[in-house]
Amino acid sequence: INRIVLRKMLSDEYRILEASDGQEAMNMLHAPGTNVSLILLDLVMPVMDVYTFLQQKQKDQVLSNIPVIVTTAEYGTEKEALALQYGANDFVTKPYRDQRVIKQRVFNTIKLRETAEMANAMETDRLTGGFNKVGFVQRATDIIIQNPGEKYDLVSTDIESFKLVNELHGTEV
Repeated sequence: INRIVLRKMLSDEYRILEASDGQEAMNMLHAPGTNVSLILLDLVMPVMDVYTFLQQKQKDQVLSNIPVIVTTAEYGTEKEALALQYGANDFVTKPYRDQRVIKQRVFNTIKLRETAEMANAMETDRLTGGFNKVGFVQRATDIIIQNPGEKYDLVSTDIESFKLVNELHGTEV
């Protein structure tokens, strides 16, 4: 019943995928072409509990960056703290009383993820996945500030005619 209520609250703004248990959800998330912005999980699920789901999600490169909101009727319990330790981002209590609060929590969580992805994209080289110049300078500055008095050696390399290699062979090569 709670899942039906939640679907009705959110379906006017979001495309909803539903699973009846944690294992089914994990299988759906790995289906080709599945692009998910947020996962809503009940604290109590059959087949695969929320903690096992969160552990598996964190180890999975494809799923690890998808935020999770856990729904629960047991707000403020040890179970809630444990779910946060396992990687849940937020909680929503059942029964769902205020649709505006639910929608805002979902929106905020998705927006936070998108903002983090944009910041990461600004510091990361798309081809290599390593830091670009901006990202490297920021990280190096942070390390130097956090460790005053330490001495560092920096090594810089450059590949001659790298642009020519890209043009001749393509960026993937």
